[in-house]
Amino acid sequence: MDKTTIFVRLLDENVGVCRPVDAIEERPGCYRILGPAPDPDAERWEFQPRQLVRCKLDDGGMLVAVDIVG
Repeated sequence: MDKTTIFVRLLDENVGVCRPVDAIEERPGCYRILGPAPDPDAERWEFQPRQLVRCKLDDGGMLVAVDIVG
């Protein structure tokens, strides 16, 4: 399985910000986020490592995690 980059929204930010993270596609449109976990003192991710998330392309062509699968 090849790693790909998806984007996870950061919480508690004044503007919409996403973090690029490594993930593996487990089935079409669904990706398992790989680690390491973020430093909770630095930023909070909407989704965490090891979670399986559904991704959609945004207007800029980036794969953005939108919800948890399962």
